[in-house]
Amino acid sequence: MLYFRDFEFNPSTSTLYRHGDVVALTETQLNLLILLLNEPEKIWSKEAILQVLWQDKDVTEQVVFQTISQLRAVLGSDAIQTFPKRGYKWQLSLTQARAQLSVNKTPIQHSGSRFWVVSALLFIFTCGIAYLGAQQSSLQKATSKYALALSPITATPHSEVESQIVQQLNEALSTQLDVELSPLKKVNTLTSRQSHTLKPHEGTRMLTVHGEITKLSMAGGVSYLLDYTLSGESRQWQSFVIADDVALLANRVHGQIERLSHSRYFELVSENQVTAELTLMNAASSDNLSIAYVLISQLIERLEYDRASTLLHQYQNQLRDKEQFHQALFNLLKGQLLYGQGQNALAVQSLNLADKQFEKLKLAGLQSETKQLLVQSLSLTEEYRILKMYLIDAAQLAKLAGRTQLELASYYQLSKLAARHQQSTDKYRYLALVSQVVTQFGLDESHLMLRDYHQAIFAKVASEKLTHLQRAILRPVSEENRWVYYAVADLASNLLITEKNWQGLVAFTAALNDDVLRAKLIAKKQVAMGSAEAWHYVERAFEVARQESNYWVSVPMALLLLKLESEQVSDHLHIYQSHIEQFASPSFKARHSQYL
Repeated sequence: MLYFRDFEFNPSTSTLYRHGDVVALTETQLNLLILLLNEPEKIWSKEAILQVLWQDKDVTEQVVFQTISQLRAVLGSDAIQTFPKRGYKWQLSLTQARAQLSVNKTPIQHSGSRFWVVSALLFIFTCGIAYLGAQQSSLQKATSKYALALSPITATPHSEVESQIVQQLNEALSTQLDVELSPLKKVNTLTSRQSHTLKPHEGTRMLTVHGEITKLSMAGGVSYLLDYTLSGESRQWQSFVIADDVALLANRVHGQIERLSHSRYFELVSENQVTAELTLMNAASSDNLSIAYVLISQLIERLEYDRASTLLHQYQNQLRDKEQFHQALFNLLKGQLLYGQGQNALAVQSLNLADKQFEKLKLAGLQSETKQLLVQSLSLTEEYRILKMYLIDAAQLAKLAGRTQLELASYYQLSKLAARHQQSTDKYRYLALVSQVVTQFGLDESHLMLRDYHQAIFAKVASEKLTHLQRAILRPVSEENRWVYYAVADLASNLLITEKNWQGLVAFTAALNDDVLRAKLIAKKQVAMGSAEAWHYVERAFEVARQESNYWVSVPMALLLLKLESEQVSDHLHIYQSHIEQFASPSFKARHSQYL
């Protein structure tokens, strides 16, 4: 076996494992992996890779770039190094005796155009057979059955969808999914279209379907759009399906749910693994714009702009003139990408176009999201009055669409904007509107945690800040506001450490209802006090967080361990570095590259 990171590769069967599970790779990805592992010190040019993997097929160099990107998504972005104008080289350290992989390279003199003899063809054939075996084994793992629950699909507010259409869709989905309608409580629509981690279901593995249908009047006639969510064990899928009639819409939703339920998407925790799984799904269904949309959104959020740009170009090439909805989504994605790349002026152009397209389609929720992104892109150039107008429009559109979470997000953004422009009255006015919305719609107090956090940031006196933070940690914790809970704990612990209020820090830590977070604050206290045993507490926090797959804590604790000068820590530096490389965001790694 050949080992790198937490992967194992069996040369005799050409199978890649991770934590004992087979990693599903396409045939091309597997062949490329074998090629790189066989000569890890060699820099492979694009031409050489094309010659070996694609032989005489009529393909461009773009397929090399795409396959490299897909393999990086599985193994980690640093697994394969790019040498500009030269090629690609394996980058990860390999352990154990490396058996020669099943490829025999023999240069031949034939116009210099071929690098391999017939044994290379045999090698690719062998890899294909091994790949099929790996795929079958992986599929057996992935096809574990989920129980499906279907919450009644509803009409988007003010969407003019007839009641009989809604009824027909529910009946069609119930029949195709072979489930009865369940009167389950609808999950609040999140403010982002990315995948979101949820608390795992207890007991039965469950996938819950819920969504809203909208009627679209487009140039080609009437179409129906389903904005649906599929909630699983550890995350949820949010996407769109569009069709000209209800039967086709239900059929497309059924096909997508079938595909998702046979993947490992809902079982994964690491965002690296999720990106890899989405990449494989997209490769297997290259004509499915819904999967491509989710993958591109994921890549933009992870700051993998090169891959996102390539896939976005492919997305655009698949659009047809009549697909006005997907054209609007394309412009929204393009605006997000350009904003992430710092090209704000170009981002504004794309987002303005998306804004007009969503307005024409009467998709108030997506128009609200677009206006919020516009404010971020314009924040450095436009005056407060203009930005405020955009966000007020976003809040009103969210209210019209029945997207309460989006409305709250607009008010929070208005409050932050007012604070940045030193508009003291406005920053508190919009926080008051948050309270009104929570009360009006009977939302639980978890939605007030971010309000408390903002009030703590706005407060000028440390004691007043702590009062707001102590109120915040008593709010209910949900998966949507858990990041706020962790931010509250960090801000409060930093304030108490600055004041050397150790007793107050102990009391605050004891009030937390999260064991992992408590371990982190105890570790921070020991480090701040200069304890000789501080490394022990930090390591404990790291291990507890890692066991729980809590990367919000494990990653900063791994970094803290790298910063500590200790003989005990030095023995495990590679563990902490590898953990950060695998689970930290690209921006986090960029900020702390000196320790990696």
